[in-house]
Amino acid sequence: AEVLQDRRTALLFPPRDPVALAGAVAELVSGEVDGPALGRAARVRQERELTLSTMGDAYWRLYTGLAGNC
Repeated sequence: AEVLQDRRTALLFPPRDPVALAGAVAELVSGEVDGPALGRAARVRQERELTLSTMGDAYWRLYTGLAGNC
């Protein structure tokens, strides 16, 4: 899963694409996209799903699964 989710926790755009960046900024400035709401959603997701404990558990499952396939 991606850390940032487009239009749920962030506005994503391709790297080195100034037109897309300008479009994202315009959406935020115009109010078309609620920037503070994106930030709140990102924080809630981080606190719920991306803690040290949950990430450690996910890596443990990944590594033990890979080791079992050897």
